[in-house]
Amino acid sequence: MSWVVDPEMLIIEVEARPFLYAKTLPEYSNNNAWEDITKKLSEDWETLNNDVKNSRCKEIQAKWNHLRDNCRREYQAQKDVTSG
Repeated sequence: MSWVVDPEMLIIEVEARPFLYAKTLPEYSNNNAWEDITKKLSEDWETLNNDVKNSRCKEIQAKWNHLRDNCRREYQAQKDVTSG
């Protein structure tokens, strides 16, 4: 990424939109939400051309997937560790 995404802010933004991760909700996979998140995390959003905007949206989704997958892997690793 040529610009820096604050992981904590990304988590907060995704957490505020449960339809991005809760498959049981009818709004699940609302792609407009990713653009909204990217707007909030990009200070220069209004000055970008459409190609860069689309690229940033994809980068944000990839960053989220990376964070989610790492968290899931760590959780599973901790769960698999036997105590004592």
